[in-house]
Amino acid sequence: MSNNRNPNEWVLICILFGAFIVFSITVSISQTLNLDLPTSFNVFCRFLIMSAAAYCSLKFGDEIVFLRFSDIWPVFLGWTWICIWPALQYWATIGMPSFYEPNLWPTVWWNEWYGRLGVLIGLIAGGYAIRNAWQNRY
Repeated sequence: MSNNRNPNEWVLICILFGAFIVFSITVSISQTLNLDLPTSFNVFCRFLIMSAAAYCSLKFGDEIVFLRFSDIWPVFLGWTWICIWPALQYWATIGMPSFYEPNLWPTVWWNEWYGRLGVLIGLIAGGYAIRNAWQNRY
């Protein structure tokens, strides 16, 4: 009797299971935040990349001095803000008429470049101010 089973079939099963988990999380984000699926997937992938970078910072930060999490956590705070920019774009377009010019961006202040940049600079600068005050105190 021949056995045609591939010993690496479990890899395919793991990939399919992982894809199902990602899809489930994306649908859950979509329903919770009132977003469409592509926007939810974009936000989820951005958070996933940021989480991987934070993990690497925590894991390798002792060996690579400029990657210490205690020194760069304000950057991750700003990165969190960048992760939700696609959601801001989607929320800004809700209620726009269908004849609205798709090449023009809505004029909601928190979706404009100056609103995004101002909040980003505020988060990072505020984070570093808190970090410096905390380090000077203790």
